[in-house]
Amino acid sequence: MKIEHASDLKRGTDFTALIYAQPGTGKTSTLRYLKGKTLVVDIDRTTNVLAGSPNIDIVKLDTKHPLEGARSLLLEISRGYQGVYDNIAIDNLSEFEQAWLGEKANESKTKAGADMGIPQMNDYNQLGFYLPDMIRFINSWPGVNKVYTAWETTRQIETPSGQTFN
Repeated sequence: MKIEHASDLKRGTDFTALIYAQPGTGKTSTLRYLKGKTLVVDIDRTTNVLAGSPNIDIVKLDTKHPLEGARSLLLEISRGYQGVYDNIAIDNLSEFEQAWLGEKANESKTKAGADMGIPQMNDYNQLGFYLPDMIRFINSWPGVNKVYTAWETTRQIETPSGQTFN
């Protein structure tokens, strides 16, 4: 068995990290501590906590049209900003999911009946494929660290039989 001391390891570059915590606990604020120049893709509109940070640039994703907004924005970053930033932060994947489903709910308002104004099962399936593909695309960018934030929330669910789950 070969044992290595962590102090002998070289620090990785081109890393990917997920900051997953409850809303308001400092996920976005943590981005100010990344070394080098950082581009934050602001999805949940909480980047005001980064005010005054000299090494951070912010671009806002169009949350009214998150699918097309993400496609065009990420393509533009990929093509035009490779090598400009040391870090790319996607803030916040949970809000991206909510914006996606909100757009789908708005699209369904043109339908009649009980489905009016809510996302359809197929919308959840599409999100289940699109989100990992989007993350894979971002993770394929060489020479830049990727940081994602997401909300962790808990809720208690009680079944008709009285069982409770968190």
